[in-house]
Amino acid sequence: MQRLRDMLLFKKRKVEESSVTTGEILDSNNTFNALEFLNDLEEHKTSALASENGDSHQATNNLNISNFDKDGHGIVQDVDIISEHVPNKLSYKFIFDINSRVYGGRFTSNGKLYYCSSQDIIGIYDSYDPYNMKKIKSVNALDVNWTITSMDTTEDEEKLIYSSISPYLHIVDLQTLCKFHAKVDLSEDNDAPMNYFNYSGIFNCKFSGDGSEIVCVTNTARIIVYDLNKEERVCNILNTHRDDINTVCFANRNNSNILFTGSDDYVIKAWDRRIMDSNKPIGCFIGHREGVTSIDSRGDERYLASNGKDQQLKLWDIRKMNDISDLDNVRNLNVMEQFDYRWMDYTYKDLDKHEMDNSVMTFRGHTVLQTLIRCYFSPSENTGQRYLYSGSADGCVYVFDIMTGESKTYISSKSAECIRDVSWHPKVPVIAATSFGGNISVFTEDESKAHKKRDSRRRIREITGYYGTNREFSSEGDEDEEFCDVQSEPY
Repeated sequence: MQRLRDMLLFKKRKVEESSVTTGEILDSNNTFNALEFLNDLEEHKTSALASENGDSHQATNNLNISNFDKDGHGIVQDVDIISEHVPNKLSYKFIFDINSRVYGGRFTSNGKLYYCSSQDIIGIYDSYDPYNMKKIKSVNALDVNWTITSMDTTEDEEKLIYSSISPYLHIVDLQTLCKFHAKVDLSEDNDAPMNYFNYSGIFNCKFSGDGSEIVCVTNTARIIVYDLNKEERVCNILNTHRDDINTVCFANRNNSNILFTGSDDYVIKAWDRRIMDSNKPIGCFIGHREGVTSIDSRGDERYLASNGKDQQLKLWDIRKMNDISDLDNVRNLNVMEQFDYRWMDYTYKDLDKHEMDNSVMTFRGHTVLQTLIRCYFSPSENTGQRYLYSGSADGCVYVFDIMTGESKTYISSKSAECIRDVSWHPKVPVIAATSFGGNISVFTEDESKAHKKRDSRRRIREITGYYGTNREFSSEGDEDEEFCDVQSEPY
């Protein structure tokens, strides 16, 4: 940790001693803010250690990094050892749907399953050994309008939800492998038949930490919260943004009342569940010059990441968000008139930072075109959430280092097909990426370049205790059948 701090201080002095061109301003800001981020991390660590006799559980949740020793060296010893292990080569590919683009794909929270989707099929894979994933089941999706837009699973891996550009949310039971396949109707009385412009299509959906609620956002700027226990909508807010809402996430999935939404109106808004019925956001983030395609929270209620169609990935400090009244005075966010990311190139590569942009860091290099490219924080357990990573329309996965404010690496899938979704395995250095070519690319670490020239996979498994044993599924799942095609029932 001290070596990293010394390196950043050296870079800061070099920047301060020399003139900086306009194109280098953002990079130098990243360096200064990396120091701030590092100081913040140290502060969190000190707070966690100081509260050893108090509410240590809450302190650990705030930091989102576990396994501190009595001297506070957990982050330096175990996490730093494996955080240096970053996937950097294409290991293998496998075809999921040769007749369709593959849009979404994620590992579950404990890494036992990998689930992905083409336009109308969901695949479920055993990923206990992510170096050799095996297909378990395919699910024919229902009520699909153009494509499956979003999926999520509960923390306990019991349920999977998926959505499309329709007002219907579907729930699949993973324990019996879709013997239970329910439909939740979230439509409004004025919804027209399957028509994109009049229909409340769900663009993103997420489970709460305990799996009791689902939050959805739509192309008609609605935010919906559905309570699975009460079997009813407990929140349904209209006109929350001025354009489609593409993405949603919780500040802390397990215990937060705060959630965020990202929209094609360029703005990210923050909402408090306890006062959402008033349709008044508690704050916003201004800085993207085009629509926001993806947001992800670090889970510590402090940091948020976002991908934008302006080809920028931004890191935000939640404590420094703009007041919602700033939206009344914002000017000149959009710089490229009538830009359509689905088939146009974005020509403004070196945008100056907007005067109201309070983002901590801004990363560039990836390509956010053709579709809603996803971005995420790297896992807590095996990287300490040190990195941000993103798909890209150029067929690569980009990894950015928050600790240094620089691009860490990019990995090519050896194909020009767009990579929309990416997922870093929570236990080992493996990234799976979905491709518009119909396949999944799996990236691992090049062990010939591994630190200390040792078997990195074995070393990481020693640290994490993750060896990969076969998952057992309920016999009710009819595992011999490749497809699960059952009729949906109302939830």
